[in-house]
Amino acid sequence: MKKYIISAIAAVGLTATAAVATSSQDCGYNPDGTFNTGSGQVSMYGSWQDAKACAKQGLLPAVVAERLGKYGTTRQKIEADALRAQDATVRKERADAAKAASGGA
Repeated sequence: MKKYIISAIAAVGLTATAAVATSSQDCGYNPDGTFNTGSGQVSMYGSWQDAKACAKQGLLPAVVAERLGKYGTTRQKIEADALRAQDATVRKERADAAKAASGGA
């Protein structure tokens, strides 16, 4: 019985890891910070909404995080700081979950 429970937990962990890996394709940003528009074209920058969506998934590229709010108002700079913090939190949670799924190794 315990083997079945452990196997089920391992399967859930692998499924979650696979889901996270495939979600990286949903972000739209390339590692260099350019953005895929979805119509086969590449834009120099994505929108604020695109950056927010990536931060919620923990997939915001560092180059994009650095430029968020750089030339904005005080409020935009505060929002940019919040997005960077959210991205970092999600990344840490994902890393912790992956570590736990692999047995803490």
